[in-house]
Amino acid sequence: MRPLHTLDPEKISSSGQAPRNVSQLSHVSYSFLTRDAFLRGASIRYATQQRLYIPFPDNTRGFLYYKGPKPGYPDIAGSLRFRVVSGPNSNSFANGVDLKLPTGGIWQIHIYTVVRTERYATLLLKLLDEGLVSLSAVEKLRSLPPALLRGTGQILYKLEDPFVIRLHCVESLVCMTHESVEVGQIMPMFLDTRQNIKMHPYEGMSSYRPSDC
Repeated sequence: MRPLHTLDPEKISSSGQAPRNVSQLSHVSYSFLTRDAFLRGASIRYATQQRLYIPFPDNTRGFLYYKGPKPGYPDIAGSLRFRVVSGPNSNSFANGVDLKLPTGGIWQIHIYTVVRTERYATLLLKLLDEGLVSLSAVEKLRSLPPALLRGTGQILYKLEDPFVIRLHCVESLVCMTHESVEVGQIMPMFLDTRQNIKMHPYEGMSSYRPSDC
């Protein structure tokens, strides 16, 4: 497999990089070219069900890339995503869609997880090499307390950030700032706690904004 030249979405279309087919793979390894070295050993997975990894869905063909923070959001708000495309070359990136999880949320690896997980070390080096992530952002993330960010979790950086509640599955809600990170579940309020039931009997989704509560 050819090394990945860029994780920058602004450069992928002109990079000549071919989209990668990861359909039905449970473990995908990447290697990278930087200005000074050839890096290998980075790997990604799709999602878990009943604590076991499941493979990437059929027709998952595209590009791993870095999605930077939205304007007005902190420099620790970026994540790696996978852009699924239908075309045969890098020009199809702009018309692709981000890979989704079985729950309907976006598949992503938060930069917090990249910085704090050893198996993503080469990914972090590539992001730093391309200037997509700054050393100051890395230092801020390393100073935060440890937390497990699950793929189905939603992250709030501001009090006014909306989040989606999926009534039929358990998800985590993460509040992250430069000073702290806290993780909690948002499903217990929808659990039928009667002894003979103990289940989530509802279907559908609802959107909330903490400042409206």
